[in-house]
Amino acid sequence: MMEMLNRRNEKPAMCIIFAVLMFSSLLLASVVQAQEEQPVTVTSDKEVYKHGDTVAFTFSGLGPNQTYQLEISRKGIAVHTVEIITNSDGNPTEDVVWSTGDAEPGTYNYVLKNNSGEELGRGTLGIVGINKERFSADEEILISGGGA
Repeated sequence: MMEMLNRRNEKPAMCIIFAVLMFSSLLLASVVQAQEEQPVTVTSDKEVYKHGDTVAFTFSGLGPNQTYQLEISRKGIAVHTVEIITNSDGNPTEDVVWSTGDAEPGTYNYVLKNNSGEELGRGTLGIVGINKERFSADEEILISGGGA
């Protein structure tokens, strides 16, 4: 009689254990999927730079151990491309910077792409050229270029 009673109690317990395991696996799968769907962003440290400044880019949402391309363009023409390699945490292995020393004043666009060429993020920045740093009261100020 006791054996029959124990078997009756085993069946509901097994169902509860099975349900808990199924729920746990679904919860884990949704957490992993949410982490994979984190949007990728790319930003520059400022919106407008003086000619000759260095632009520093920051990223979020990059995948671990991946390679990306950051393309910088002006008027639709690429002027600089940076290859970005990420470590196991999804962070770039090196600082991603661009010196504006050879760039003409104006508005520039930057686009982050994965290895398949898919666009993941974008932004705009401006470079301005100033003919001098200091001016006397009777001197003319010449500023060229555009802003973001």
